[in-house]
Amino acid sequence: GAAARAPQCWRIVAPAPRLRGAMGGGRNNELASACGLKVFVGGLPGAMTEDELGNFLCRYGEIYEVWIKPDAKKAYGFVNFRNAADADAAVVDENREPWRGQHRMQTAFADKSNDDDSEQHFDPCKLNIQGLGPMDSDDEVGSFLSQWGLVAYVQRPDPTKQLMDGFVVFSTKQGTRRLLGEPELRFKGRALRVERPSSHEPINEAERREHTRRAMGR
Repeated sequence: GAAARAPQCWRIVAPAPRLRGAMGGGRNNELASACGLKVFVGGLPGAMTEDELGNFLCRYGEIYEVWIKPDAKKAYGFVNFRNAADADAAVVDENREPWRGQHRMQTAFADKSNDDDSEQHFDPCKLNIQGLGPMDSDDEVGSFLSQWGLVAYVQRPDPTKQLMDGFVVFSTKQGTRRLLGEPELRFKGRALRVERPSSHEPINEAERREHTRRAMGR
């Protein structure tokens, strides 16, 4: 008999409400690109279908749009993820297995138009956080902030203060950009303030990658 059709695990209707509200609406494709939810996928085998691509990458999370553009040499495609952390994971995963054991794909964020040269003066994946409370665990804060991207880790220098500062390190710079674009940030009824670090304090890249690997496993 005919081979069973692959399940349609990736079809949903719209981006996540959090980012839709933050970016002000618009067409789904434009919204996904502006929010860093649209991922470029290169190195596709010529016979790959959109359903196969969607089903291969939905291991990272829900996808609501997939399309492939055939090319004379090698096909490429785009995938729109529903959630920011899932798009980040698809881009940074260094251990993704080849499709059918043969074809290794390359992923990157589709929108390069908002690259900022000033980011070279500080760690582009790190943001300071003001307004955290002594009962806020790093896991709680990280889970909350994962609405805007894949969180590598959260750290607070002095957890004994009533209200304290800390910082979050995202796995991609798109995470910090999404969070900085949020007009109002409230956590447990309190207003939080996020900002770029005042000085260049580079994060150890090996440490960031290890935290990212663990975050993807959670």
